[in-house]
Amino acid sequence: MVNNRKGKTYEEIYGIERANEERQKRKLGVKNNLPKTSFKKGHGMNQGINHPNWRGGKKVFYHNQSRKIMESYLKRKLEIGEYIHHLDFNWKNNYINNLYLLNTLGEHRKYHIFLQNCVKEIINEVS
Repeated sequence: MVNNRKGKTYEEIYGIERANEERQKRKLGVKNNLPKTSFKKGHGMNQGINHPNWRGGKKVFYHNQSRKIMESYLKRKLEIGEYIHHLDFNWKNNYINNLYLLNTLGEHRKYHIFLQNCVKEIINEVS
């Protein structure tokens, strides 16, 4: 048995009869007439609704959603450098009382470092 196409045997790909034909063609140097995309990831039976991870086809961008909520609360467009932080770290929770506006990426990083240090101190006190 000859392995081809990411570990699959010719029998698995073509069936027994066609596998013998394909072996003969390969020996003679004849290329197969299958489209190249037929074995690429994402093509074939497990696409769209047939994919096991299908969740109804909704694309929700929570990042943009939180920005829109903050913009409507402030009644202005957010600047490019402004960042939204979710206080409970749940990026799906977009209630306005869970959102915190930071002016720069540096502020956002400092805030995360501050929170990490607070958690470390609490853990040290408990231990």
